[in-house]
Amino acid sequence: MDLKVVLVLAFLSAIAITSTNASIPSCCISTKMITKELLLKVDRWERQYSDGICDIDALVVHIKRRRRPVCVDIQVQAILRRIKRLQQRQAKRNLKCAKQLDHSSIVLHTICFLIVFGLYNPLGFCID
Repeated sequence: MDLKVVLVLAFLSAIAITSTNASIPSCCISTKMITKELLLKVDRWERQYSDGICDIDALVVHIKRRRRPVCVDIQVQAILRRIKRLQQRQAKRNLKCAKQLDHSSIVLHTICFLIVFGLYNPLGFCID
């Protein structure tokens, strides 16, 4: 009976500890410099304000394939916005070019098919 009570108390205390850790915010204590290579790999970022629980204004940057975020100066946010805007434009251009290439390759395959089966004669020669 005593063992069951101890196990129940241990289980309840474990639940209490894990639930309170989730509500404790993690704040940046200092900011670091970030390289150009890492700026291009930024997945997302969050703003940390100094008016509440945290002591400094910072930008919490989440980098692709890294477990821990990096705290950087708040002025980096303007650079990150510009990079994301340029990446979105580039993605649109790539998509547009891919659609154009896809369409032109379909047309080319269709014309080749028609020529092979004698249904289209681009040069105007008589085919018997």
